[in-house]
Amino acid sequence: MSTAITPAGRLISWGLGVNEASSAINIGRFIGSIFTQPEDSKIIEDIAGALQLQLSSLPPWLESTTFSRNGTIHGEHMRKIPIDHLLSNVHLESATGRATFIALIFKYIEPIAEVADVIIDLLKGKIGTSGGEITKISSKGKRPELPYSCKEHVIRMIRGIWDTDRDSDQNRHCLLGLRQLFSCFGKTWSQPASTKQSRTDHRRFLDMLFWKHGQPSTFHTLDVGSAMMAISAHAQGARIQVECYFEQQILGQSRYETTKRILCEQKGGSPIFNVCLWLVQPPHSIGLDLNLFYSGLQNRSTGSSSITTMAIVGGAAEIAQMVALHYKTDLLPEDSLTLWQRGVSVGQCATWTVGMIGELPGPHSLFHRLSETYLNTTVDEAVAAHARDHFSERRFDQRAPLARKAAMIIHGLYAQANYPDGESFRSKMDLVLVAIVVGCIKSRIRNRQAGNELESYAWTLSFEAGGNNLRPMRLSPLDFCQRLVNGTTLMEIMAGAACIWGGSTLEYHGNSLPIEFLGMLCPHVTLIVDIIGDTQRMAFEGILEPCISLYTGSMHILPQDPSTGYVLGGTSAVLRNRTLVLEAQRFDHALDTTHAPVFTLEGITNSAQNQGVLCATICAWRYGEVFAEIDPVVLVHNLSQPRNQLGKLFPLRDPEIHARDFCEIPCSELPNLKHFNMHKSVGLIRTNPRWQWHVLAAGLADQGYVAIIDDEVDVNSLHQVKDDVRADGMVYLFVGSSDFLESRK
Repeated sequence: MSTAITPAGRLISWGLGVNEASSAINIGRFIGSIFTQPEDSKIIEDIAGALQLQLSSLPPWLESTTFSRNGTIHGEHMRKIPIDHLLSNVHLESATGRATFIALIFKYIEPIAEVADVIIDLLKGKIGTSGGEITKISSKGKRPELPYSCKEHVIRMIRGIWDTDRDSDQNRHCLLGLRQLFSCFGKTWSQPASTKQSRTDHRRFLDMLFWKHGQPSTFHTLDVGSAMMAISAHAQGARIQVECYFEQQILGQSRYETTKRILCEQKGGSPIFNVCLWLVQPPHSIGLDLNLFYSGLQNRSTGSSSITTMAIVGGAAEIAQMVALHYKTDLLPEDSLTLWQRGVSVGQCATWTVGMIGELPGPHSLFHRLSETYLNTTVDEAVAAHARDHFSERRFDQRAPLARKAAMIIHGLYAQANYPDGESFRSKMDLVLVAIVVGCIKSRIRNRQAGNELESYAWTLSFEAGGNNLRPMRLSPLDFCQRLVNGTTLMEIMAGAACIWGGSTLEYHGNSLPIEFLGMLCPHVTLIVDIIGDTQRMAFEGILEPCISLYTGSMHILPQDPSTGYVLGGTSAVLRNRTLVLEAQRFDHALDTTHAPVFTLEGITNSAQNQGVLCATICAWRYGEVFAEIDPVVLVHNLSQPRNQLGKLFPLRDPEIHARDFCEIPCSELPNLKHFNMHKSVGLIRTNPRWQWHVLAAGLADQGYVAIIDDEVDVNSLHQVKDDVRADGMVYLFVGSSDFLESRK
């Protein structure tokens, strides 16, 4: 007799608490995750049984394929929990196994909707047109029709499989193979992309991989995506060897020769499925066969005609080489790497200032820009002209301070008296500027894994200039130079990080980018604002310290929009009603403040801000009941205000407007007020020494109407400050310089 384990039972057996398990199941059913993967995959077997799907036997090179893997999940406060034996009950001989295999090998080359179409074609018996069928339908001459909603079920299943694979050894093995692949690009480098034609080549590879004809086969291709699929299949245990033919410069000469490099070498045993990727002109006999195939693509192409950019996976050496080749530098690989590392290091030392966009209080965006102290660079006379003239579009380009830093990095490596070759120096400057931008973005990121995740890139950042503020994922690195000096938003910084370490593209995120969001689930990593993972730290430090955290592994309890991967904030309309605090209103200051609120992160679908989307909200609990929901976006905004600026932050333009009264609100009154705003008055809340009251006050006040002070002198001066520099409706949070910091320990 066997006992079936329910999803909740499985989660509790993995060490999750009841609240964590409840959130995980609720979110997983909405979007698909590591926890709902077994139940979501069962639909494949149900459909296969209903259609009487017949599976072909496996070719010998796939018989060693296994899916069992270890992984990582993150619980409340992003605590890391290792999990063993995931996907251990899935076997390639089953329909679920075939679908799982397809999901894994297409993971880094196709959008999820395209992968779902391949799996649906698998269920319909449409795959296998090259001669050997992966599946076939028993009913004669009749193709089955699947329900329209089937695709959404398949997409949810794929998300669960990808979620399971996020922090597995197989995924790391796959990324290592991709890194070796992209190191071959050399002189032939170009940004890989999945097109309508390449998707047909991917189907051809899939057909041949499953074609059991008794003899080992060799698959020749010009498409890098098919080679990436082969590397991923090898990571799952398939007996596959990948060979890459590319041009390599002969040492000390200007000539190039064709070189073969074996990736994913298969030692011992047989048979082996060989994949040959040609980055150069293939031999005549192979070229004829490929020409015959590619010439017929116009008539046989399947899937979307859109172009999807694929990530360049690699470490500092590979990315430095790629950027150096793009800017046509004359550098040796070791010099490219040295300049890159020095540029990133200089960027990581960046210091920042944070301020408002807009002069009056309200929900304006906060902007981050590099501090004057950081931008102040003394430049040597040998490179002064190069630094001055690098950005020649305008006479006084604001990016000039970064150009001076880049010039000094180059001068630090070569230390020449002069640099006469302007174009050569310019290309080196561009390389170093890109590295500085990467370092500046890196300075805002906190690596919670304490590993080398930030040393491994998944690069999709475009080099084409001309992005705009609504499309930060289209910004080039040199566009980012302008943003970093003039002012950029936290969202733009996160979008840049997603294109540097996460392998994100605008297409991957549904061709949309909200103005304000809290996180992004990227193909390779997850990025979230610290208010989600470390609310207490952000309460103390705001966003002057690194305020974006990077994670690998499953983010199963993180509410997210499944169609875009964004983490959005919101509160339900039911708890959104606001209380007006009137002038001269008085409160009982003797009420209990010893029982500080407790906060949990929850997912809601009835958000007043994003109807129908699974949004993140912070629930505030006291005495066992939820008394308020806090929008994390508002909380980030209000906790990030510069301190000790008082009304000078928001000078009033109309001399007839005056702050009508001064009202001190005790923390104990906040649960009764819930969301509130000041009416014809300014408020003071003494939140020290408990950080929970500080978070609660900042979350319940109006967005943009909060200032934080930690000096008793400033508190006393609130009564005397001139009317023309006091902002009507402001709420001042006094945290106390000593008690508040002491409570952090």
